[in-house]
Amino acid sequence: MINDIKTRTERKKEETQKKIVSIAMGLYRAQGIKATTMEQIADEVDISRKTLYNYFSNKEAIVGEYMKKYLKVHLQHYLQLLDDLPDTSSRLVAIMSKGEEWSRMEIPEDVATAYSEYRLRTLIQSLSDQSIRTGLSDIYCYIIKLGQRSGELRSDINEKELTNYLITIVMVSMLSNHEKVQSEESIAKNINYFLNGARNMFSN
Repeated sequence: MINDIKTRTERKKEETQKKIVSIAMGLYRAQGIKATTMEQIADEVDISRKTLYNYFSNKEAIVGEYMKKYLKVHLQHYLQLLDDLPDTSSRLVAIMSKGEEWSRMEIPEDVATAYSEYRLRTLIQSLSDQSIRTGLSDIYCYIIKLGQRSGELRSDINEKELTNYLITIVMVSMLSNHEKVQSEESIAKNINYFLNGARNMFSN
């Protein structure tokens, strides 16, 4: 009986979380993230502000949850894509060039910019708090592991450290250029910055 109650409670929390994300993203698209308040989101969801803050600390965290669910659904597709590519550079290009894929998430430019700024501010915190991350770092980490296994990337640095280095480069670039989808030039520059420091000097 207790287990049944916990299951129902957990299911209700998940449903409330989904409702918050759905309604909030709808408001962001309709009127912009700056014009939307946490109070308005709570009213639209029909919960108290206190309850809303129990789920999300701010508006940007809601965007992060939206992106996390999207990436989770498509994770196996991305991993298969990466396995079929020959090297680290082509894998990074494939993931960073997913402009069409990202646009399907229907994230307006102002929302993407606000989220990038939020992730930059919380970068250090996210190193220890996995809940802040969307799951994209796991995909980058997978790419790095493949590169280390093949001997293309140096293995004297932990893959998680290299992943954090790569994510920092990408986020700073997106923030400085205010790009929702990065240009080919920006992508190539980020990959070059990363590989110059991560490439194994003994690789061919």
